[in-house]
Amino acid sequence: MKVLLVTAGSHGDVRPFVALGERLLRAGHTPLVIAPRVFGPLAVGHRVPFAPLDLDLSAVAASTRADAPGPLHFLAFARAMGGAVRPALGPLWEAAAAFRPDVVVHHPVLPLGQHLAERLDVPAVLAPPLPAFVPTGEFASPVWSVRLPRPLHRFPALNRLSYRATAAATAHWCRAAVDEWRADLLGLAPGRERMPERTLHPFSRHVLPRPHDWPADTGITGYWFLPAPVERELPQQVRDFLDDGPPPVYIGFGSMPLHRPARTTAVLSRVLERLGLRAIVATANVPPRKFPAVSRALVVRDVPHDLLLPHTSAVVHHGGAGTTGAAVVAGKPQVICPVGFDQPFWAERMRDLGVSGGTLPLHALGVRTLSAALRLVLEDDGFGRRAGELGEKVRAEDGTGAALAHLEQLTGIGVNA
Repeated sequence: MKVLLVTAGSHGDVRPFVALGERLLRAGHTPLVIAPRVFGPLAVGHRVPFAPLDLDLSAVAASTRADAPGPLHFLAFARAMGGAVRPALGPLWEAAAAFRPDVVVHHPVLPLGQHLAERLDVPAVLAPPLPAFVPTGEFASPVWSVRLPRPLHRFPALNRLSYRATAAATAHWCRAAVDEWRADLLGLAPGRERMPERTLHPFSRHVLPRPHDWPADTGITGYWFLPAPVERELPQQVRDFLDDGPPPVYIGFGSMPLHRPARTTAVLSRVLERLGLRAIVATANVPPRKFPAVSRALVVRDVPHDLLLPHTSAVVHHGGAGTTGAAVVAGKPQVICPVGFDQPFWAERMRDLGVSGGTLPLHALGVRTLSAALRLVLEDDGFGRRAGELGEKVRAEDGTGAALAHLEQLTGIGVNA
């Protein structure tokens, strides 16, 4: 079975697709990951075939003030997508046509996989890290749910209506560029693309139970995590820092741009000093030498979550699906500082599961509120116990194995075909 995996976005958007590619390889199938060029080393490091796209959605997020509160960040991001995606459309089709897959698995942030599947006449599988694209009456679409007063979530009709709003907002995502691409390169009529044959959500049913009113072609597989190679280890400076004192707090906001880094780091320094805590701060898109100093902390560009988080006492993060899942798997209590997109949704889920000490919007992060939230999760043993129990359940799942079974059933192609 030849499986085309199309994704873009942040590390948390791409890593699960590489994980599925690695599992397909181990099962005797042939994957190809198409993703932004910067993720090539990740795929190649796990021997997963890779085709690069010259596409940087992090730059798009930064240019549209992704830390602005409210839904405007989402709409601005959607409008900016067309110009960013246009140069990648030709190379995307060339790579897909040369590969000739049996099935296309794609991320919704790059809404192009279903068009490729239509042109190649193969099934399409949508793999969203958030439950925002299949309507349910149980909760509102994560893109909008935090904008509604919580009591309104109890009305199934309003919840379902929110998915129509999501569909309307994303309908114009790259629409002009995609219509040209369909006509000029794919030879397809412009207009609405066909629906995916299946939707697989790569998160855990223990984090979000499957809604009772989802259709049969929609599932939750468990997280798609890469196995840690035996030879991998933390950087020496991180190991030295861990050995030099009690377990630190991890602080990282993923690829979310910090438009006021000096203010944010001043808050972090005062909180760590007030509580007597140590921390490892990941700067992601900002080189550590350009990042303002943080007292009592080691500042690093990036560090593998699967290796580091088990050695921490708590995780302070933005609430992205990938980082939330990594904290869950590590069994650590959390404090979530959401920016937008689906992050407030996951923050709410972690709070409801009793593993988060608070939801503190990043744009309004303060010393008093962050201190109180960290003190709560570190001093109340219940948070650590619940986080540990949740981690055990999630680690017992085989998300990539479940996805593999879905793909083999959908295509009718087993390992010996």
